[in-house]
Amino acid sequence: MGSIRFKHRDGNYDMVSTIGLQVCLNRSMVKEFYRPSEKRWVDPLKDPVRKRSDASFPIIADRRKN
Repeated sequence: MGSIRFKHRDGNYDMVSTIGLQVCLNRSMVKEFYRPSEKRWVDPLKDPVRKRSDASFPIIADRRKN
């Protein structure tokens, strides 16, 4: 899994995983992020992006036996 570069609303840049980007999008922290497949910066308020999920973190099933 690669890292995705994004720009915070305060102008600082950061790198996150795909899941991290989803969390940041859910929290409205992202001004824009770089979409390598299109070789351009994407504004989540103007461009199509993933739909917002209800959870901030993915649900991981606990598979340990009791």
